[in-house]
Amino acid sequence: NPSYATDTLVTYFYRLAFGAEGAVGITDIGLALALGTVLFLILSIGTLLMLRFFDRRTVQL
Repeated sequence: NPSYATDTLVTYFYRLAFGAEGAVGITDIGLALALGTVLFLILSIGTLLMLRFFDRRTVQL
C-alpha cells in the first residue's frame, strides 16, 4: 500500500478514526464518524432494497 494509494473505504475510515503507524497518522474523529454514518446508511438502504427485491414468496401445493 504505497502511501495509502489503494485504501478501501473501510481502511480509510479506520485510519481516520485511529491513525496509522508512523508520522502519517493524522486522526480526524469527526470525519471518521461522518464517514461511518454515511457508510451505514448506504449499506442499510442497499440491504432493504435487496430484501424487497428478493422477497421470498411461499408456494402452496
